[in-house]
Amino acid sequence: EDRRIYIGLGESFDLYIGRRFSQDVCIFYSDDAGLTWSDPIILDGGNLIDRKPIQIAVAELRDRSLMAVWRYNTDIDRNIYYQLSSDTGETWTAPQAIPGIIAQISSDSTLDDYNLVIDKIGAVHLFAVGQPDLESKENASLYDVVYRQGVWVPPQRIYFNDRMRPEWPKAVIGP
Repeated sequence: EDRRIYIGLGESFDLYIGRRFSQDVCIFYSDDAGLTWSDPIILDGGNLIDRKPIQIAVAELRDRSLMAVWRYNTDIDRNIYYQLSSDTGETWTAPQAIPGIIAQISSDSTLDDYNLVIDKIGAVHLFAVGQPDLESKENASLYDVVYRQGVWVPPQRIYFNDRMRPEWPKAVIGP
């Protein structure tokens, strides 16, 4: 069975000189092993004036629906959001905050990323650096947040260091 290839990326400019102007996040897919690609599927986070989505991760679920995870580029809202699409990105559910985790301060995560993988039983694992709530004084930690049968399980902390922050989590499911 052939599977689609998906790419998620953020559209922004002036990233490396400290004036990040995010526009949106988008997804592309290919049904022919990368020979041709879809038009961009734009997720604009509600098209709000004061915040734009960044740090997208995307995965195809076992039922062939899509999940996209992202956060806003500002500390006005530090939730990590997810959206689902059952029609290859033509329509999406409204953004919903993932419970039990918030993103780290935006200035601490300008180049950070999220990672989504599907395990052998079909559970989605989100690997993200964050904190349990706004009152947390600890450095951000690496969490595994699992989405199973339509419900997010409370985050499990994988890694914490009181002097440094983890960054750029990447995960792979083996055979």
